[in-house]
Amino acid sequence: MTTPLQPDEKHALLIGKIVSNLLSLEFLLRAIQAKTEADAAPPGTFKHNLSGLKVGDSVPVDALTNYDQLRDLIRKHNVQARAGEEVPEDIVKLRDALAHGRVSTTDPAKPLELVKFGPDKGKKGFVDVVIVETMTESWLDAQKERTKEAINRALTCARRLRI
Repeated sequence: MTTPLQPDEKHALLIGKIVSNLLSLEFLLRAIQAKTEADAAPPGTFKHNLSGLKVGDSVPVDALTNYDQLRDLIRKHNVQARAGEEVPEDIVKLRDALAHGRVSTTDPAKPLELVKFGPDKGKKGFVDVVIVETMTESWLDAQKERTKEAINRALTCARRLRI
């Protein structure tokens, strides 16, 4: 018999699922772009085996290895996507908030707060608050479902391209 998760354990598990979904989405979008590039390249041009790479190895720049940000990957994907395969670009805000936001609480019995600040725009020592989210279980569940739906949309495209 398994012991029910404590609220903080549920919270950590849901955040982990969201981050895993975002990482999976990024890799899937890269794989779709790589397939598109490979289809346009001469036979035998595209060959990758990511396992076995070591720090210091050099690899060709392509869709899997370039430094494109998630926003760029989504935009490239959506240009070639068919209806129902588009990935919502606003998912980048979630990714950026989790990557660059601050998470805290003043009361351990309450949900954590996620706050993200904007860049310094020359406001004489001030920055804008651009995201404030109370990370309730329902909010985290909704983000998990959003990221899962984005993956499913990209998977529809991947299946069509036979990836």
